[in-house]
Amino acid sequence: MISKLHLASGLRVGLVAICIALAVPQLTPPTASAAWTDSDHDGVSDSAEAACGGAPADSRRRPERIDDLFANRDDNGDGHQDEALPPGASAYDCDGDGYTGAAEASIFGVAGRDQDACGTDAWPSDIVAGGTPDSTNRVTLTDLTSFLAPVRRLNTSPPQSGFSPRWDLVPGPGTFLNYINLQDMTATLAADTGLPPMLGGARAFNGRPCPWPLAGPAPAGQWVLSTTIPNATYNDMVGLVPIPGRPDEAVVLRQKAEAVYRISLSGAFTPALYGDLSTLAGGSGSEEGVLALAFPPGFPGDSRVYVYYTKGSPSPSVLARFTVAGDQINLASKEELLLIPQPYDNHNGGQLMFGPDGDLYLSLGDGGGAGDPLETGQDNTDLLGSVLRIDVSGATGYTVPPDNPFVSAPGADEVWAYGLRNPWRYSFDRETGELWLADVGQAAWEEVDKVISGGNYGWDCYEGNASYEPAGCGPGPYQWPRLVYDHSLGCAITGGYVYHGALYPELAGWYVYGDYCSGRIWAVNLADSSSAPVLLLDSPYSITSFAQLPSGEIAVVTFNNAIYLLNRS
Repeated sequence: MISKLHLASGLRVGLVAICIALAVPQLTPPTASAAWTDSDHDGVSDSAEAACGGAPADSRRRPERIDDLFANRDDNGDGHQDEALPPGASAYDCDGDGYTGAAEASIFGVAGRDQDACGTDAWPSDIVAGGTPDSTNRVTLTDLTSFLAPVRRLNTSPPQSGFSPRWDLVPGPGTFLNYINLQDMTATLAADTGLPPMLGGARAFNGRPCPWPLAGPAPAGQWVLSTTIPNATYNDMVGLVPIPGRPDEAVVLRQKAEAVYRISLSGAFTPALYGDLSTLAGGSGSEEGVLALAFPPGFPGDSRVYVYYTKGSPSPSVLARFTVAGDQINLASKEELLLIPQPYDNHNGGQLMFGPDGDLYLSLGDGGGAGDPLETGQDNTDLLGSVLRIDVSGATGYTVPPDNPFVSAPGADEVWAYGLRNPWRYSFDRETGELWLADVGQAAWEEVDKVISGGNYGWDCYEGNASYEPAGCGPGPYQWPRLVYDHSLGCAITGGYVYHGALYPELAGWYVYGDYCSGRIWAVNLADSSSAPVLLLDSPYSITSFAQLPSGEIAVVTFNNAIYLLNRS
């Protein structure tokens, strides 16, 4: 993360020079606007949202920008592109700087760009002379983020453009380290970037804080893991899967006992054995055993269940289908759908989940061994280091969905995305259908990815955003992580869920995830691609998995003989 000290030490001289070169206009500070309300806590005032095309009660809908850089894009993340602005929006002071319409144009001119979020030539920033005391006559982080975030990623090596509008404040080689430096600024502002001329004419820093939601508000309050699910007290739990059609029931996966237990979320009955897989699963490695289970969308009408488990390297891992009768998995009904070679006993993945399209997704690691010795990550012709997508709706076997990305291109038909190291847990956003995946890193970086069809997520050319093994790597394109963190904060990421519960509306749309080693749990606002993760709590637990209950609340599965609910004290 960046601090004001880093900013001051790295940019003071350069920013002064920039501001002098701009011939900063000496404008009379506009009158401060009245106190404003923000009902959905998305960083945009209710009045601005109402006037500029947002929705005051919905944090996922914000004003849309339609100028050249943002044309044909869903830049406010509400699922629509280039929405029509409401009548009169161009005359509304959307950025709160006291100027509207013709006044903005006369002050800044076309080359300097209109500062309002409404209308053409719009930038989500307010960087003018004067303003409130916390930003007058000095450059603040708010000024900089509102000014630069929509245009370039900072602290990349080399500086890169063409990415989603967010900061990239992560360590990198050479001079691109943990601070914004003059080279970053030069690359950001240089005329040869091909980007719109942000500084043409009379553009200045030191405006009032921009109300645009470049970083969503942190979920308030003290977050705790205080409530436990009764009777879920095993020491080897790696999964909690709600049983469809039974709001109070779920199954718990025991990795090393190689068994599945049915439990009551309220403690209404004692746990009961749902399936003993010990005669099928095995392996002495710490990442082997029963790893994942999924119920089909039609369960219990479709009374089958899918389980992913290992047999013990070098035996292949198995995706198998069973029938369920009388609350028991019928082992005699086993049908092996996939046998995946596992040359090592680690990096087996893997999550098993049905997507909103009704197809079955399975995440697989790179086959194990340090540094991907078999180079499976960048090989989309095998199934390792990938997310697979198959259709299991038939009576037997499976088929490949015809729109899988490599059906008509080089690569294995089952592969949906690749370039992954050990994608232990992922989930689908129950409202948007987006797939969010946590990929466990090698020795430096953990990452969260938004997985798309055909995406290459870089391993082992990259670990997170950092180059790992460049030999033989092509130019991509690669899909870069939504976020990364280094091993000072943890060592094995555990993917979670996008929160859609009713108890904490301020957390709605935030992706919650954690780390197995450190016990930390974070949340990140997915509606705002520029926002940084927020640490919710630092727990003492070994977090193996998360679960989303029928209510939308989030459960945290641990190796500490307990499953907790995420609460706020």
